[in-house]
Amino acid sequence: MKIAIIDDEKHLIDRTCDVVKQHFPSFEIVGTAGTVEDAINLIANTQPNIVLLDIHLSDGTGFDLIQRLFPINFKIIFITAHEQFAIKAFKFSALDYILKPFDDIDLVDAINRASSQLQKESSDVNIEALLSNIKTGTKEVKKIVLKTNDSIYVVRVNEIIRLESDGAYTQFFFLDGKKVLVSKNLKEFEDILCDYGFFRIHQSHLINTEFLIRYQKGDGGFVIMKDGSMPPVSVRKKEQLINYLNNL
Repeated sequence: MKIAIIDDEKHLIDRTCDVVKQHFPSFEIVGTAGTVEDAINLIANTQPNIVLLDIHLSDGTGFDLIQRLFPINFKIIFITAHEQFAIKAFKFSALDYILKPFDDIDLVDAINRASSQLQKESSDVNIEALLSNIKTGTKEVKKIVLKTNDSIYVVRVNEIIRLESDGAYTQFFFLDGKKVLVSKNLKEFEDILCDYGFFRIHQSHLINTEFLIRYQKGDGGFVIMKDGSMPPVSVRKKEQLINYLNNL
């Protein structure tokens, strides 16, 4: 297993090398680079399996790098500071990342995940979604990657009518009537969709308010969505929903 480290901070490179050597003694660190140009040459010459990629490099960004190297034939673990847009884009694109300053265990876990996925699936659809989302700007993330047991879907956020919890899974409902069941809980999707017109009306229901036709009041009441569904509103969420709708 070959790893390349792309970062322009020497102390972080040294620390990352130490973690890899300690926890993955059979892995080979094929080199490090601090610029986009040097990284391109390093990756082309060494063909790493895993690339640890900092977002900010001295002559550009990690996004510039992957755009120039696409299609990608290695696993990427992004490293970023607390930049909400970048974090949001990674979550939408279902790509792995760790935050600076990182704990050693975070890096070890990320490398374990990347190495276990090497033979299972390509990351190209995730990378394409990421590049698309990065181009559109902070409030304009448009695509989300959904993984099921047998497929990977790249869908537009504005085509999602609602989400419904199904235990540890989440069911997505789309404008065209399609349904997709994803093995993540509803809270994870609430966290990344709440800035895009989605509202949690119930423990089990997250709706896209763009497709809300009517709110029928009651103890909690219910909403009528464009697809004819009528998910309930919890008593606890009633006032929040009314305030949210009044401020649209």
